[in-house]
Amino acid sequence: MHRRMDSVSQRMIGAAMLNPDAYEAVERDVKANKTALFIVIGTAIFAGIGGLTSDGLGGLIGGVIAAIISWVLYAIAAYVVGTKIFETRATQSTLGECLRTLGFAQTPSFFRILSGIPILGWIIAIVVDIWVFIATVIALRQALDFTSTGRAVVTAIVAWIAYIIPYIILAAIFL
Repeated sequence: MHRRMDSVSQRMIGAAMLNPDAYEAVERDVKANKTALFIVIGTAIFAGIGGLTSDGLGGLIGGVIAAIISWVLYAIAAYVVGTKIFETRATQSTLGECLRTLGFAQTPSFFRILSGIPILGWIIAIVVDIWVFIATVIALRQALDFTSTGRAVVTAIVAWIAYIIPYIILAAIFL
């Protein structure tokens, strides 16, 4: 059963609940680019607030910048890997579709605000990381029109490896 996902809140809740219909709605909506960017920025701010005790204000600002750069670099890597290396006959995608769906896949990261809780914070961070990875796989499966979740998992992992190298270089230069 396909449910309409017209509002931002419906899409965010759907994305967090790993509902493919939410990702399909975001994939089709070229106007959702700004919303995806705001989700990335918002989740980075929440993560920064959660880590204020250990990272301070500089960590918050650096975290927002790093989150935006990471989102864009990872989306580019996933787009290239998904459309060039693991492409199937059904694969049709744009970089915008990858940016939008991957931005919405960050929705569970709003819970990172709880990562500053003593003792529980690291457990919450691990749960959120796993949740975001699963959301990323669903986002890529939908954005790249894969019929196989396995193909989306491999794309997610290979894209991460491809993106992490330039990210580390940029981090070394600017941080």
